Amino acid sequence: MEDQRRLRETDLIKFILSHIAKLVNSKSGLATMFLVKPLDCLEVLLEQFKTTFFFLRRNSSSFSLAFGTMFRLASLFLLLPALNAGLPLNAPGEVLSQWESFTETHAKTYSSSQEEKRRYKVFLDNLKTINRLNNEHQGNATFAVNQFSDMTEEELGEMFPGESPDLLEDLQPFPALDTELYSPYFNWNRTLRMKVKDQQTCGSCYIFASVAAMEAKEMQKYPGTQWDLSEQKVLDCSGFGCNGNLVANAMQYLQDYGTVPSNEYVRYHNSKGQCKQNMVNHAHKYTIYKYRNLYDPRQNFENNIANMIATTGPVVVAMKARIPEVKYYRGGILSVNRNFRQGDTDHFMLAVGYGTDSSTAKKYWILKNSWGTRWGVGGFMYLERGTNQLNIGHAATYPVLNYLNKAHKSVQKDPATKRPSHFGF
Repeated sequence: MEDQRRLRETDLIKFILSHIAKLVNSKSGLATMFLVKPLDCLEVLLEQFKTTFFFLRRNSSSFSLAFGTMFRLASLFLLLPALNAGLPLNAPGEVLSQWESFTETHAKTYSSSQEEKRRYKVFLDNLKTINRLNNEHQGNATFAVNQFSDMTEEELGEMFPGESPDLLEDLQPFPALDTELYSPYFNWNRTLRMKVKDQQTCGSCYIFASVAAMEAKEMQKYPGTQWDLSEQKVLDCSGFGCNGNLVANAMQYLQDYGTVPSNEYVRYHNSKGQCKQNMVNHAHKYTIYKYRNLYDPRQNFENNIANMIATTGPVVVAMKARIPEVKYYRGGILSVNRNFRQGDTDHFMLAVGYGTDSSTAKKYWILKNSWGTRWGVGGFMYLERGTNQLNIGHAATYPVLNYLNKAHKSVQKDPATKRPSHFGF
């Protein structure tokens, strides 16, 4: 045991020595890693790495350069938890690089050095989870750092509320089970080229999925066009807010009040604001004619959903997404080997297609999410089809347009409030 400990210390020292030259001239924001008091660390650093310090002092143009380097090395103490977390001995450099890339890519800022230190520790824990998932799935699906990697599961749960099962009683049952598919493969995104959006930390997936379905319908109606309708208008003017809700409620709102082009309303800003009724009055308003909402948690209607996609267009589906496999999904066909309670769903995505992998014969869904293009495969997920993964086979909703009506301007006022409910984040 003592020999193993010494070996780990030796390997860590070798790593530090091999990276000193890079660290001395680094301008990649390494100072943000300096989350412990440098003077407290310096005594320990001088004791453990005095050879390094002596070398730098003799070979640097000034003592201050060597002294500054030791301050930089203090940040490496934050990598020790990575070793304790079970990451491989060659991981520290990669961990540091991933952390810096993560904070820069996602523009992460923290209120204090203590908060940054806490977030870094959460990041290390989540890295461990990501490594475990990659080992378990053996390349069939892959997982990676993304915008959620400095957040705990508890924080995500608070930010993205789940469902209220009593609100599902009014949903219509599915028709009889379809036993065959009309087409073995279908992908609307090949022709519609739908834009992936980012709901950020607002629990508004029910709005994003509903508006995405409406955009897809308009692009089906007008081939070759690109549509970008406003989620912020629905968020501001419906009374629902960022606490989750039902797609059925969002669809009903789009039927009654509609939405407007994104460039004719304020930009999406990750929170509910005041309804800009004057902007709405002067904008082109688009509504849906009606919608079909189907739900039955007792059976798996995946073939029905696939046939809806092939015959009518993209379909909003409900699923269980508040799990690490979805949170850190990066690519491949995801298959989660666990059972969830009947009807347990907490997120909505837009099912745009389905198919079968030629090399593995595994059936899959093509799902468009609302977590930005850095999540998944450019914002999309491939999920195993046919085994009710993540409870995806229980609910489906799609809009219907009135093809005789065109966009119009309206002064009809939106409702002041509606009773909020919780379903999906």
